[in-house]
Amino acid sequence: DAAIAKFEEALLVARGCGDVEVEAACYCNIGSACAQRKEAARALESYDIGLRLLKRVGDDKGVAECLHNIGAVHFNDGNTEEAVTLLDRAFQMLREQKETALATNCLHSLKAAYVRLGDSARAEQCVQLIQEYYPDDTVQSIAEQLENELERIISTGGTAEEEATLRVQLGDSLSKNEHAALEHYA
Repeated sequence: DAAIAKFEEALLVARGCGDVEVEAACYCNIGSACAQRKEAARALESYDIGLRLLKRVGDDKGVAECLHNIGAVHFNDGNTEEAVTLLDRAFQMLREQKETALATNCLHSLKAAYVRLGDSARAEQCVQLIQEYYPDDTVQSIAEQLENELERIISTGGTAEEEATLRVQLGDSLSKNEHAALEHYA
């Protein structure tokens, strides 16, 4: 509450001074604070205003970061397909801007969304791109991501069908990885 109140105070000052960039930053910060509090509707509303202001001032990097954040809110709220659309758009923008670190963060989010959608092939493409950007970094495997998603489904009381689907995907992923490991030694 205190952080949001401070950002709202700063927002009033920014508006009074006519500083649209600071106004956009305040809205995005309010969106982030609301997202952390799991207030998805308020977060999306704040991010949307921030996004429009960032577009108005021509801050392409800020637009891409805001799209990533909006995608993350949708992902956390269970709107995974919408999240993928936004995260992919943000990634494409960040890649064009040569913002490697931010693009990689976006790829991690995209990978998690593809895993949730059951699209292991696209999730694997994200892993490959991350490894191209940062070859020395360890990237969580698709199998590990599926295990995390399975734990989430079980802990939130997901359906037996959701659990069974993830278990099949996990088995396929482990089988694929085992086969790839064997090819490595051939």
